[in-house]
Amino acid sequence: MASVTTQQNWFIKYKLYHIPFWMMYNYVLWALAIDSPYRAAQDIFFSVYWVKSFFYVLFPALVVYFNLYFLIPRYLQEGRYGWYMLFLALAIIVSSFLIVPGYFVSAWLAGSNAEKMFGITSDWSGFYRHAKADPLKSTTRRRLLLHQMRQQVRKGALR
Repeated sequence: MASVTTQQNWFIKYKLYHIPFWMMYNYVLWALAIDSPYRAAQDIFFSVYWVKSFFYVLFPALVVYFNLYFLIPRYLQEGRYGWYMLFLALAIIVSSFLIVPGYFVSAWLAGSNAEKMFGITSDWSGFYRHAKADPLKSTTRRRLLLHQMRQQVRKGALR
């Protein structure tokens, strides 16, 4: 019994319960985008798209936690709003640019290239155009969702 309690505390202490949340969040968004829950699950777990999915889970989640545990306490709560907005915008932009290589890695694993699979040209302009499209929206959406959930928890609506 003691080992189960220790394992549960470790799981909670390091907030590993967030991983299934981010995976489910990404799955639901992907299923809605392609209009097929079955195909979304197949793409995420049984094809080379798992790499792209991993990039979509990892980097936006890092921005959320960077914001929660570093930016909010150091800048927002201290009333340094300009610095907070600047660093948050930079974190979102960096995350968006870090998501795009997932497309190239997925294409490489499939034995193809990103232009054939996703329509992303391998020059800087193709990379930039793609980074400011879906990844930027995804990272911003995650940040706003977490902010809304935190507000609801503070009000006592989500317990």
